[in-house]
Amino acid sequence: MSKSHVGLIWSPRSNIALYGTTTDVLSAKAAGVTIGIAPDWSPTGSSGMLNELHYAAQWNRWQTPKVFDESELVRMATIVPAQLAHVDAKIGSIEVGHYADLIVLRSRPGSAYHAIVESGPVDLRLAIVDGEPVYGEPSMMAKLLPRARLETHLVCGEQRALNLTSQGSGDSLVTTEHRLGAALKAHKTSLAPLQECP
Repeated sequence: MSKSHVGLIWSPRSNIALYGTTTDVLSAKAAGVTIGIAPDWSPTGSSGMLNELHYAAQWNRWQTPKVFDESELVRMATIVPAQLAHVDAKIGSIEVGHYADLIVLRSRPGSAYHAIVESGPVDLRLAIVDGEPVYGEPSMMAKLLPRARLETHLVCGEQRALNLTSQGSGDSLVTTEHRLGAALKAHKTSLAPLQECP
């Protein structure tokens, strides 16, 4: 894979749920394979990247020796996938000329990388897509978007606000969930929960 410049997308939670083990990322790393991380799919994977990073960090702690440090895990969720998809000129890092896709997380003791890999849904204080706040703590969203149409929801016991005037149809989350649920029911399946809570 390394000689052919082929990257590996690692989905540890789904691997372990389905097979009881995961890809030999230690050997892949030693061989120079470029490794990204992603949650795979909703039946066995994490509900989002923060949960997958947290799972990978927990898995990593049990390895002797540890396979990755926390900065590597964060890179595997940001710049590495952008490089593998050849879109790193626009996404994957915070740079001039890139799309302003950012998240703001609750601070924790230790390094910024530690805060990222230990974060969960309630630690996500703000999400910005292409420079526009789309999700976050209600007080922060109201301050940033005083005239926007915001919809609040309980996420793992804490209130979060969605910006309904940003991207998409402008429909409420409840309307969107109802529409998706009805479509999935026709295929004998259902919508996964929006967030996994610890």
